[in-house]
Amino acid sequence: MHYGPALSTLRTVMTTAAAIDAPIPKAIAADYATLTALGDRVRAFSQHHLADRVGARVLDALADDRDPITDPDVNQALTARTLLTITGTFDAALATRAQQVLEDHAPAIAEAHRRPFDQAAAAIAEAFAVLGAVDLGDTRTVLGAGGAAAESWAQAQTATRTIASIVKSYKMLSMVSAAIPYEHRHPLLLTTDPPAGDYIDNATAVTDPWGAVLRGWPLDLATPDTYTARIDAITTEQARRQAHADAAFNRDYQRHRGIGAVA
Repeated sequence: MHYGPALSTLRTVMTTAAAIDAPIPKAIAADYATLTALGDRVRAFSQHHLADRVGARVLDALADDRDPITDPDVNQALTARTLLTITGTFDAALATRAQQVLEDHAPAIAEAHRRPFDQAAAAIAEAFAVLGAVDLGDTRTVLGAGGAAAESWAQAQTATRTIASIVKSYKMLSMVSAAIPYEHRHPLLLTTDPPAGDYIDNATAVTDPWGAVLRGWPLDLATPDTYTARIDAITTEQARRQAHADAAFNRDYQRHRGIGAVA
């Protein structure tokens, strides 16, 4: 059965949270457990009643000289058949409940990832203190150094994967909840708060938390509000630069054409 993107998203996000030990609030975990149990019951019901039992129950009733019209076993089989013809409504109801959980709790779910994020950020900082400005992809060089370098490399790799999982959950939440903003052009701003100008100049070269640390950008998990503020800061700086470039172009054009006084 298919329960729609809301429940699928909720399942994935909660599974990820458990994997990285994110402390999901108990009330949210309880709502999720209830939805999961309901989904399991719907699936079990459908599997149990896939066979059409109406004919057999009618024959049983007639064999025992019971009226099939009032026989409880026949009515149960008829009810099961009817319910199986509307299984899509089960999906819709579960999806609606999952969507409500996400709408009510998406910011709290996202915030629950802060502790594992901060732990991962600290692990990356510790690894950087040992490894310095190295390419984590250059495993031959890093692991060849052995000892503390190899251990720090493994620590940084694990931490980077943790942060990638958190970003994936944030993106998924943004697809089903209006409370979670996300701009596909600025995924880095979910996890780091760089100077606007440096970000504009170097964002294309920074692909992960390790790259951000190499640039000197602080790792800091955004809230919905701070993520929006970071994007606004970038947009403002881009507009300032564009205005400056336009003004410079106009001055050059006027100078070339001899139009007016050139400041």
